[in-house]
Amino acid sequence: MNKYCLVSVSGDLASGGMSDKNTVIPFDDKHFPVVKEFLIKQEIWHISGLEMFYGNSKHIYEDLKKYQIAVQDLHKAGIFTHKYESRTEWKLVLNNEYELEFHKPYTIEKKATLNDWFSDHVEIIGGSKETRKTVENKIKNNLIHGGTK
Repeated sequence: MNKYCLVSVSGDLASGGMSDKNTVIPFDDKHFPVVKEFLIKQEIWHISGLEMFYGNSKHIYEDLKKYQIAVQDLHKAGIFTHKYESRTEWKLVLNNEYELEFHKPYTIEKKATLNDWFSDHVEIIGGSKETRKTVENKIKNNLIHGGTK
């Protein structure tokens, strides 16, 4: 279930950035802890940037590194899928019409599944239908598990 979503508030994927609409990313509830950690790191890095403006830059690089790790964790979870998401500031909101009303205009980002990606990028030529399906499954397994299974 997707009780929550991220909504862009500034940056590349927000209204006034590369788009005229905000971006909404619904995510599976099982990923709430990694999203929460990301939002905390995002805010700490933001505060560090403001502190640096007044000359206190002792910890900005450490905070940036922690933010970048949190971004990587969202990529691993499949919530972020491209660089523009990491160049956007996000807010956590409930995934319902009432809550999203405050963030109009917006577009809901549809995440491509492995099957979507596979059909757009891979064509297996030759062999029987059964052989092609076996090869397809092996390739998908390697993509998911990094060739370890």
